[in-house]
Amino acid sequence: MSRIALVSNDLDIERRLLQGIGSDRFGRLVSAHPELVDAAPGDAAAALFATDADVVVLGPAMEAITALAIAEAIDATHPEIATLIITDTTSPELWELAMHAGARGVLPPDVDPSRLGDAVERALEVADRRRPAPVIDLRERTEPERTSRVITVVAPKGGSGKTTTSTNLAAGLARQVPDGVALVDLDLQFGDVADALHLEPEHSIGDIRGRAAHLDSAELKMLLTRHECGLFALCAPDDPATGDEVGPDDVAAAIAVLSADLPYVVIDTAAGVDEATLTAIEMSTDLVLVASLDVPSVRNLRKLLLAMDRLGVTKPTRHLVLNRAGSKVGISVADVEATLGLEVAVSVPSSRSITLSTNDGVPLVLSDPGSSTARPFDELVGRFTDVPAARAGGFSRFRRSAR
Repeated sequence: MSRIALVSNDLDIERRLLQGIGSDRFGRLVSAHPELVDAAPGDAAAALFATDADVVVLGPAMEAITALAIAEAIDATHPEIATLIITDTTSPELWELAMHAGARGVLPPDVDPSRLGDAVERALEVADRRRPAPVIDLRERTEPERTSRVITVVAPKGGSGKTTTSTNLAAGLARQVPDGVALVDLDLQFGDVADALHLEPEHSIGDIRGRAAHLDSAELKMLLTRHECGLFALCAPDDPATGDEVGPDDVAAAIAVLSADLPYVVIDTAAGVDEATLTAIEMSTDLVLVASLDVPSVRNLRKLLLAMDRLGVTKPTRHLVLNRAGSKVGISVADVEATLGLEVAVSVPSSRSITLSTNDGVPLVLSDPGSSTARPFDELVGRFTDVPAARAGGFSRFRRSAR
């Protein structure tokens, strides 16, 4: 039976937690510990260890810095316990600190009960992953091999070339598997995939907000915008406020539906790591990690890799893309590889043609195929072209309705 420890003196939060878990989510025990709200982080962590909790929910009366310290203490000695932080000081910076502290999520004090319950469910999944796995006889495994690829493109620092990488990767895959590729723009406030592909979408990912429980394939297809190269884009909303309303469960539902229907789902993300990006990372088969040849970009990516390791997100295959690789700025490719502990999969040189293709809204793999500048993106595409072609074309009959 799973155990949830709540550190809060707010009865309303306790009520919403119980409501969010619900009677249908059996096997959950909730213990409240209001006495730990004002305790020193080390003392609070020690007391929580004794509860045998699988998930610890901290806040919201607790100072954010205290909650982070408790989460870090728990992660350092009991990584099998997942933590959630409820605070009114939510920001991308706090999300980054929470990831480094090993916390599974940051939620606002007015969090909806169902969203809180879902966050606990996901935290329990993390707790399960962090426990030592039993020894399994591989000869007895009958789990079917997954054939779809969910490829999330991540760059903690803005301006690293993430969207250029995403659009060229998706367009290159669509060239080989027409109507078999979806490109999802998860920069929910300021996404520019539509501009990068010169699209004018009638719908966006904002149209799925609040529909996670009953989002189906036919409905989602109607929200896609088809590009002439054969990819389908789920674009970001024009209004940042609409993007704020798209929750992690909506994101998870969209990825699940698309990956069930298509061999490739490419996901462009916002700079940094927010809740939507973390959801995508956890559902991915592959991560394309983008850095430019400068110290802040490489350092930020190293922080992200360390945070993912601490969270137990090690299953996706990692591919490192180094942009502006030909720049003479005192940092070598070998320096980057040594810092990140990853080999550079693809090196993209600085080129005026890349900027021109972005401004024109035509990916380089389409505007100048076979050129030396497009070649690195072709190499990246080649790392993912092992999906059976028989799965392609699943959306072809929806071309007219998806426009």
